[in-house]
This record gives sequence, structure tokens and C-alpha cells, in this order.
Amino acid sequence: MAKRVEKKKRKENKRDRKATIEQSTFEKNLSALLGVNPLLAAKVLDLKENVKFEVFQGKDPVDINIVEIETGAIFYKQPIEDVLKQYQNIEDTHALNPYLYFFGFGNGVLMKMLANSEQHTRVTILEPEIEIIYIVFNLIDFSKEIANKKLEVLYTADFNFAIADTLINFKDAKIYGRTYSMELVLDFYAKYKDDILKVNADLLKAINHVIVGHGNDAVDSLVGIEHHTKNIPVMCKNVKFKDFVHKRNTETAIVVSTGPSLAKQLPLLKEIAPYVTLISVDASLPILAKHAIKPDIVTSIERVELTAKFFENTPEEFQEDIVFVCASLQHEKVLKSIKRGQKVITMRPFRYSRFFEMDDYGYVGLGMSSANMAHELAYLMGFSSCVLIGQDLAYGKDGKSHSSGHTFGEDEVKHKEDDELVLAYGGDEQIRTTKIWKMFLNFFEKTSFEAREKMKTINSTEGGARIGNTLEISFQDICDNIDKSRTKPSIKLEKPTKEQSDEAFKQANEKIDLMLEVGDRVKSKAEEVFVTVADVCVELEKLNAEQKLDSIDFEKLTKILDDIDEVKALFENDLDFVNIYFYTIQSYIVHQELELAKIRVSNPKDEMGRKVKMVDWIMKHKYWLFSLAGGISAQMDVIKRARDAMLFDVE
Repeated sequence: MAKRVEKKKRKENKRDRKATIEQSTFEKNLSALLGVNPLLAAKVLDLKENVKFEVFQGKDPVDINIVEIETGAIFYKQPIEDVLKQYQNIEDTHALNPYLYFFGFGNGVLMKMLANSEQHTRVTILEPEIEIIYIVFNLIDFSKEIANKKLEVLYTADFNFAIADTLINFKDAKIYGRTYSMELVLDFYAKYKDDILKVNADLLKAINHVIVGHGNDAVDSLVGIEHHTKNIPVMCKNVKFKDFVHKRNTETAIVVSTGPSLAKQLPLLKEIAPYVTLISVDASLPILAKHAIKPDIVTSIERVELTAKFFENTPEEFQEDIVFVCASLQHEKVLKSIKRGQKVITMRPFRYSRFFEMDDYGYVGLGMSSANMAHELAYLMGFSSCVLIGQDLAYGKDGKSHSSGHTFGEDEVKHKEDDELVLAYGGDEQIRTTKIWKMFLNFFEKTSFEAREKMKTINSTEGGARIGNTLEISFQDICDNIDKSRTKPSIKLEKPTKEQSDEAFKQANEKIDLMLEVGDRVKSKAEEVFVTVADVCVELEKLNAEQKLDSIDFEKLTKILDDIDEVKALFENDLDFVNIYFYTIQSYIVHQELELAKIRVSNPKDEMGRKVKMVDWIMKHKYWLFSLAGGISAQMDVIKRARDAMLFDVE
């Protein structure tokens, strides 16, 4: 007969030996959780006893059942048998899937079993009831699994896109995006329909965001690498990011973007400009110049030549005293069009730019727009508040895409069939946006959430799309509360000495030599295996055409699988290769890996099924190897070309 675990307060002076063991288990779990999710740990610690659920435990420690007091709903009919049956079902269908996602913790026994499996890299649990987490933490020791992130326990009320994005970016979880499914642990959890839909939507949104973020055009990546390499001498000669990032001249940053709503905010902006730090995106600069509103800082990130128009359309004298924070991968014409002020040329935080180890010049540009860059910069500079204006990220109600005075016109972006609807500013209606603007929006939501402990992000656009994790406050209210008792000082910077610049340039050249050396080594290996795989694929196609598949030499195929694995292992074991070349090849390698993951997680039940899987795996890697070798070769070519054309003439 099951033994009922009575609800009671655990008083220090009345603990028996069993209670002490249970409390020790709870403490270990809580300590591990504190290291990875302190917010949830605090909420679990705040509970002193279970009041919504009762627990029944039999003689066997895993014979655990839970009952909801108000409804009488019971989790299991037969806890041990039910959990074992469910475990077997999951292993039958997901045995080879490294990443599992569950809605509900249940009694925790199933999660313990799955987290202990070597086949699974991580088991993620979305639980809608804090009390269930509290109960399970008192009964089962998950401390090791939580600490090494084999088990991720999350509370659905705290879950959002930013957390989902972090989950999908964990190790190689993104590669299994197309094998994702959310499993309901128990029928009991079906009543949490809204929570299920929300967390599932956030995870699917994150998967799509990460996949799209890897791009589908390697040409853009190659252009960025070529520009970065050519611009290294310019970067070395200009102000180091480390000498700029601590030059905050107020506590409030206003990020000025070019959405349709900007025009209405300009009169107020002009009034407070002397008292706050204005960070303008490049496209807003000509508009601000026309209204005699000088920004302190301008951010620019696009690699296309047309970006130079924003600076060419700004009077040269207006550029005086402005700090231009530019990405190193921009077109040379952009840097040349900045005639006055000071340039801080930073690297985007890609692996290939970090490979140069020129950390003093900094890494900015996690997002995809100059506005994303400006928001990130405000955080890095230590502003306590960052106010967004003109950040519509949607068409205006009149259909316009940009503010009046925009260099390329108010309707530069035209409506498209694949435009989407998002929640509008204020949260009362939907508004039309583009896929690109939605990606910018996703980055804002992610970075605003991550920055929340140190910097408050306020959306004072008063139009466009709602940006999650920001406060919506009217720009008038912001301006009314700005301290106008003293004007801001200007930002003064100094360039590095010639000796410092020369040393940095020398280091960069040595890194370029190593980039080419690594590329040549890996390309040769990939080409060697490609030739072998291509020959085998010809044989397999011939045997298939002749209906002689029973003649396949599977011992030979096993050797080829080992050769493929040796190349694929470079992505885990050869850090130089990954850091230098992954950015270029990711656009097609990642998309192929998403399809390959479907084959990898399939679980054939017989020998014939396993052989079919082997053949399919080899056939799919023919193009994979071709793409890898071709991508490396293309990047090596642009690096060589860029090194020959490095810009020594730009100051």
C-alpha cells in the first residue's frame, strides 16, 4: 500500500533521518539550479511546503504518484509501469535524438532515466507549476544533471523567446531544429493549453531565427570577410574600441532610427539633445543634420557600398566631433566617406574576426542592423537607460517604410506577399512587417532581455511593432524627466601610436598566413574523401539501376563512413578551422546538416533498415563534402585577394 507523504513544515529540531535525506536532496538540486537559473532557484526556495498537490510514495523510491488536491486529478494509474512504458515509447522513437523537449516534469523519474542516457545531450523540461518542481526536487537528486546541463528545468511563466534562443544555440542543438517536437509528459498537462502553445511558439520562433541567422548566401559572407581583411590597416590606425567604450558622457542613451515615426519625435529630440547621449544609426544622420541635431555617436554595420550615401549626404562640417563606430566588414567607400570626426572600427563577433585576437579593437554587432548595433553599444558603454525612437520595425499606417527625409525615400521598402503581422506598439492590434524587420525585432527582444539587469530599454517610438522586454513610455514623458541642469561633455578620443598600429598590423598578417595554411590542409582532406565518396555513389547508383543492391559491399561502406566521420570531426576538434571557415560555409553546411539530422536520429528496427540508413548517409555526404571543399577554396581566394589590396590610404 502506498505511503502518503504528509504536507508539513520542516522544523530543524524535529527532523528524522528520512527527512534529513530528503532535505539534502533538495539542497543539492537547489544549489545546482542556482548555478544555471538563479531566478527559478529563488522561486523554488520561496516555497515551504506543497499546498496544491499531494504526493504518495510506495516502498520503491520510484513508486511516486502526485494528485492535484482541488480536482483530484492523479498523474499515474501505476507509476512504475506507466513510466517504464513511456520511457520505452520515447526510446523507440527518439533514441538517437540528442535533444528532447518535454512539457511537464511529472514525478521526475522519466526525466532521470532520460538524462542518464548517453544518447541524449540535453533533456529540456517546461513545467507550469513551481510546486511540482519543488516536490520532485525533494524526491530525486538531479544535481549532476542540472549542473552539467544534461537536464534543463524551466518554469513556463518565465519562458520567452530570448530563453528559447539560448536553448537552440546550445552546442549543436540548432542542427536538430527540424527534428524538434514538444512531448506532453502526462495527459494531466493537457489543460495548460495556452502555456503549451506559447512555449512551443517561442521555441519554433527561435529555431527559425537561428536557422535564418546562418544565412543562405555564402557570397555575403565572403564579401564581409574580404572587406574585413582589406580594412585591417584602417582599423589598426584608428581609435581602439577599448579606449572608447568607457567614454560614456551621460546616463541616458537615445538610439535614433529611421522608422516612419521618427519625424514626429524630432522637435522633442532637439530640445533634449544637449543633455543626453544621441546614438544615431547611419541612415538617420542626414535627417538629423537637416534639423541641426548633432549625434554623439553614429553606428554603421551594412557591408554594401550604398551605405556610403548616408555620409555623403551629410555636410562634412557636420561630421566634426562625432564618433563613428563602423563594422570592419563595411565597404571601403563607407570609411572613405567619413571625412571628419573620429572612427572606431570594430569587428563583428564572428569566429573568423575573433581568430585575429585583436581584442583591443573590440567586437560589436551581434544583431543584423545598425540599430541593433547601437542598442548593444549602449549596453557595452554602461548606460543605465537606452531609449529607442524611430524604431518602428513595421510599415506606418500610411504604408511608408521610413521617415520623411530618408536618403532612399519614405517608401524604400515595398510591401511583399511574404510580409507578416506582428503585435503593434501598445499591444492592441496587429501591424504589417517584413521578414528582415522581424529578425531585427527578434534581436531587440533577445538583447533587451539579456541586458535587463544592468540597462533598462525603453521603447518611445510610439508606433510600429511592439518590442518584447522593453518598457513602452511616451517620448514626452522621457523628455520631461531628463535632468537639464547641466549639458553633456563631448567625447574626446586618441588614436593609437604608429608603433601600436604597426604591431597590430603585423599580428594580423601572421594570422592571415595561418588562415591560408589551415584552409589548405582541411580542403585537401575534404577533397580526398569527396573523390572516394563520389566513386562509391556512382557504384551504388549503378547497382540500383541494375537492381543488384544485394551486391553492395557494406564492409567497404563502413570504411567510408569512418572517412566521413573523420572530416566531420574537424568541426569539433579543429578549433582553428572552425573559427576561420565556419562563417562562410555555415549558410549551406548548416542547412544540409538540418536534413542530415533527420537521417541521424532515425532508428531502424532491422538489419535492412540499418543498411538503407548507411547508404542514404553516404549519398547525402557527396554534396556535403563538395560544398565544404568549395567553400574553403572560395574563402581562401578572397583572403588572398584582400591581402593584396589592403587599404593603406584610408585614415
